[in-house]
Amino acid sequence: MENNQITIEQDSAAGDIVSSGGTLQQTRTSYTAAVAVQRPRQLKKVHDQLMQEAALAGESFYYGWGAGDNRVEGPSVDLALAAARYYGNCAVELAPVQDLPDAWVFTATFIDLETGFTLSRQFRQSKAWIVHGKLDAERKMDVRFQIGQSKATRNVILNAVPGFLIDHALDAAKAGVRNKIEKYVSDKGLPAAVDLALRALAKAGIKEERVLNKFDLGSKKALTVENLVILRGNLTAIETGRERASDLFPDVQAGKVAEEKLQTAAKPEATVVDREPGVEVE
Repeated sequence: MENNQITIEQDSAAGDIVSSGGTLQQTRTSYTAAVAVQRPRQLKKVHDQLMQEAALAGESFYYGWGAGDNRVEGPSVDLALAAARYYGNCAVELAPVQDLPDAWVFTATFIDLETGFTLSRQFRQSKAWIVHGKLDAERKMDVRFQIGQSKATRNVILNAVPGFLIDHALDAAKAGVRNKIEKYVSDKGLPAAVDLALRALAKAGIKEERVLNKFDLGSKKALTVENLVILRGNLTAIETGRERASDLFPDVQAGKVAEEKLQTAAKPEATVVDREPGVEVE
């Protein structure tokens, strides 16, 4: 009975599309049955709607990880979902999860119902991912699972929709945050804005030294409005549990010490060769 009801609802939806002038094409693949709507997508409208939401969403749409020359900025799952929503005529499906002893492997597939284009991507989520907060072990495991599912969804969307939409949305989100920070700086000055950001990060366990290492700076006086824009996005990502503080603000000094230990351990021991004077040894 339930399957019949789903079929009736699908037929009804198809009838609505046809009656409005659309054309339907049934496409079957190994993982789903999709109905492709043969009507061109209005990319300008998609772009304008996404830019409007990005400007309002601000720091929830981006974050930056790594430090120094290895620093990278990227879009969040919120931006990816907004892009898919406005792109329209598409779907994201998750395959059965591979449950490994130390991790889950999520496989997400993006289906463009308008063109028939599909793309699958996998994401490995560690079961040892650190989850902060006073939660019991089972609840923390649930959080890890949900984070993996979100990242698998985000990654496949970001790889499937046009890149310029994501790039422009990222710029619009940062511009919205930048405007708020510049207004605060205009009223209270840049030092006050920097102190406010550092206090908020300190509450999340991020020391000033790690913040400065992220931007290769020697003093908080060197932090700029652009730096504060990235810090706002990072703080949001940490507070929502989507990213680890250690990834967004790596301990550069600890990393150098660990690298030096590895290099020392990898050095071959000196070989002492006894030889008589005048005899060369290769």
